[in-house]
Amino acid sequence: MKDLILMEQEASEVIRHLEKHGYEAYYVGGYVRDKFLNRNIKDIDITTSAYPSIVMDIFSHTVPTGLQHGTVTVIMKNYHFEVTTFRTETEYQDHRHPKEVQFVSKLIDDLERRDFTMNAMAININGTIIDPFGGKKDLNAKILRCVGDPVLRFSEDALRMMRGIRFAAEYDLQVEPKTWNAILLHKESIKHVAMERISAELDRMIEGSNPKKGIELLVASELMNYTKENLQIQKENWLALSDNNVLKAFQHLDEGSLRWFLLLLMLKTETNHIKTLLKKLKFPNYKIMRIHAVKQVKDWLNENQYSERSWKKAVIHYGADAVKDLHTILNTVALDHCDLRLLSFKMNKAEFDQMLQKGLDWIREIPIKQLNELEITGGEIKDLKNKSGPWIRSVLNQLLIEVALNELENKQKDLMNRATQIIRGMNEYE
Repeated sequence: MKDLILMEQEASEVIRHLEKHGYEAYYVGGYVRDKFLNRNIKDIDITTSAYPSIVMDIFSHTVPTGLQHGTVTVIMKNYHFEVTTFRTETEYQDHRHPKEVQFVSKLIDDLERRDFTMNAMAININGTIIDPFGGKKDLNAKILRCVGDPVLRFSEDALRMMRGIRFAAEYDLQVEPKTWNAILLHKESIKHVAMERISAELDRMIEGSNPKKGIELLVASELMNYTKENLQIQKENWLALSDNNVLKAFQHLDEGSLRWFLLLLMLKTETNHIKTLLKKLKFPNYKIMRIHAVKQVKDWLNENQYSERSWKKAVIHYGADAVKDLHTILNTVALDHCDLRLLSFKMNKAEFDQMLQKGLDWIREIPIKQLNELEITGGEIKDLKNKSGPWIRSVLNQLLIEVALNELENKQKDLMNRATQIIRGMNEYE
C-alpha cells in the first residue's frame, strides 16, 4: 500500500509537469479500471496531448519505449511510467497492427480507439473520472462491452478476442451479447495472432483468479480451433471440458504449471505430444519439462501399480519434485471430489487414499535419490569388467533403486558385491 501511494505521488508529478508546460495529461487504462474496482495496481499509465519529443524534452530521465506509437517511459524516483500521446489508428493490416498512428489533440479520440469500455476511462489530476463510453456503468453491472462496434474492434485486432475472454474471467464479467456474437463471427481470424501472444493470454487466464470461467468461455468461443499453429487437440475434447467436474479443482491449485498439467489431462493429451504442444505455445523450457515430468510419473504409476514400491521408483526415475507435484494434484482432486476416471488415473479408492496419506512420507523415507549419492563411482564399476560402455550406468541405476528401496545398504563394500552379482547376470546374457 505504501509503495502504491509513493508511485501515485510520482505519477501525479508527471501529470503536473506536463500541465505546467501547457499540455493535457491523464491517468488512463488499466490503472483507472483497477482503481475504480479497488483492485491491486501494478503500474500507472498516462496519456497526454504532448508529442513524444516534447515529453523527452520536459523530463530528464526518459526511455523511447515505442516512439512509433507515441510512447515514452518517464522515470521518476525509480518508478517507470509509460506516457503516450493521444492518438488514433488508421486502417489495420493483418488483423493485428494499424497501418498508421496519428497523434491527435483530443482525449476522447484516444479513448475511442480502445478495446473495451472498462479500459476506455481516464482520470484527471483532481480525481475526476472521464468516462465517455460507460465503463463505470458496465463495471458496476459486471458487463464486458466493446467500445463502439465490436465487429470493427475485433476485425482491427484479433487478439482482442482472447483479451476479452481473459478479462471476463479475471473480473467475473458477462460478455455483452453483441460483443460475444462478434467473437463468434471473427473467431477464425485468431489465426493471424502470433502464438506468443496467444500463450501470454492463456497463461494469465489459466493462472488467474477464475480459470474455470475462462476455460468455459474459451470452449464456447471455439477460438482454440483456429490458432496459427494447429495444437492437434480434438474438438470434442475441448467441448468435453464444459461438462468436466475437474474444472473446479483449478481454483485450489496455486501453481500455474500444475493447472496446465490438469488442463492437458482433461484434454486427453498424450505424453509424447505434450512437449510439442507446449513448444507451439512458446512455453519456456523449464515449464515444459516440469509439466512433462509430472505426466511421465502419472503414466509410470498407471503401468506399474499405485504402490509404495512404484511410488519410490518413480522418484528415482523422474525426480522427487515431479512426484510431489503429482501428489499435489491428487490432493486437490480429493478436496473437490473429482472423478479420477475423467483424468485417466487407473487406481481404486484404497490406492488413492494410500497415495494421499503416505505419498509424501514415502518420498522422505528414501535414503538417497540421485546417482551421485551412491558410495561408489562409475570408475569403480568399470574396473570390475575392465571396459567402458552404457552397461556402467545400468549397473549404477540398479544399485540406486535397490538402495532407495532399502533393499541394499549404501556402503562401498555392499555396493561392490552387489555390482559384481549384477555384472555376472549380464554376462550370462551376452
